[in-house]
Amino acid sequence: MANKNNFHQLTDLRVATYNLHGFKSNWNYLQSLLGVHDIVFVQELWLFDCELHLLETLSNDFTVHARSGMSASVQAGIVKGRPFGGVAVFIRKA
Repeated sequence: MANKNNFHQLTDLRVATYNLHGFKSNWNYLQSLLGVHDIVFVQELWLFDCELHLLETLSNDFTVHARSGMSASVQAGIVKGRPFGGVAVFIRKA
């Protein structure tokens, strides 16, 4: 049987998901989501592996786990067009 206090804490958890359509053009909206949520899932980062560190600059209050959608394309050779894909989850440290 669940403890009433634990259940209450779970109901206070604030979660969001967002399709960025590119980190570089929508990072400010993502930063605003981090200001009011505890866990934020994002997709379509459009970042290369070497750019994933940019996610960590948005807030010191979050741990970030991310994967680029570009890894296989970069390893295959010359990349054409804009970056694509990628996912991340931001989890509030507190």
